[in-house]
Amino acid sequence: MMAWMTRCVRVLLVTSAALLLAACAGPGGGGTTSGNGPASGSGAPAGGGGTSSADVFPLTLERRGGIAGFDETMRVEADGTVSFSRHGGQTTRCRLHPRLLDAVADGAQQVDWPGLGAPSTTPRYADELVVVVTSPRGSARLDAAAARALTKPLTRVLVDVSRPAGEQKLCTPLE
Repeated sequence: MMAWMTRCVRVLLVTSAALLLAACAGPGGGGTTSGNGPASGSGAPAGGGGTSSADVFPLTLERRGGIAGFDETMRVEADGTVSFSRHGGQTTRCRLHPRLLDAVADGAQQVDWPGLGAPSTTPRYADELVVVVTSPRGSARLDAAAARALTKPLTRVLVDVSRPAGEQKLCTPLE
């Protein structure tokens, strides 16, 4: 019974966090995404001046803390390969849908990585869920205004890859 309740709480927290992060992206958050298509927007990187997708990959997202005690790492490569692991668990790998990979790349190119500085990984309050995204060009908390363009596409990827392999819709499991 307790394991079932723990699983339900985790599912609710993942869903709530995804909705909260998507809401933070809101209008003007670096474009809109419909379906699995790429984000639309200016397409020009903010303060980056001509970066390519290769410049921002791999993207590593670390999610720590929260009421459920998350300890997860997700890595997205330029070719669409995604690795996802939970503390003490097995790493799963999948191939991201090309249009969602384009949306992630577009969002990453819009981030002013050099202007970010080092993000604080210390929770601001008890049980805060801290989500940090790292690129070869810099790091930011995913809830920071500077990373807003990445919030929605990375949240979509994270929610999908955290599901069991048979339930993933945006990332095809790799053998």
